[in-house]
Amino acid sequence: MTYDPSCDDKNLCRGDARRYRLTITEPKTGAVPNPPRIDLTNSRVIFEVKSQPEVNRLCPTEEVVITKTSDDANEIEVLDQTVPATKGQCIIKLVAADTEFQAPGTYAYSVKVVTATGDPYTVVRGRFFLKGPTTAAENMTPPC
Repeated sequence: MTYDPSCDDKNLCRGDARRYRLTITEPKTGAVPNPPRIDLTNSRVIFEVKSQPEVNRLCPTEEVVITKTSDDANEIEVLDQTVPATKGQCIIKLVAADTEFQAPGTYAYSVKVVTATGDPYTVVRGRFFLKGPTTAAENMTPPC
């Protein structure tokens, strides 16, 4: 499984809300350059964020600092899978409270899908940078 983000903004100001729309498809191959979308009906989508320490940029910490699941449509909304335009799509919803107290820096994220049959797939992994602070008064640096 792969994904196709409709928003590739990987810089986020601490305390900002953001929505990421993902389109999840079968893997691309030379024979199938435009693979079909995965039907997410009865699947579970999980988004996790871990701190990425500067001292070891290749290895995130084990502690998960943000978790979102499609068990709650306010966290991850799986769009209507019967409509061809939204099949395979979900929206990950970050709210201000998810990031407002996180330290500025680099974070590792992953999106996993557990299919209706119970098969887990890591769809995407990556990094984003959390900018800070939310106000200049916090440490006398300019805001985002």
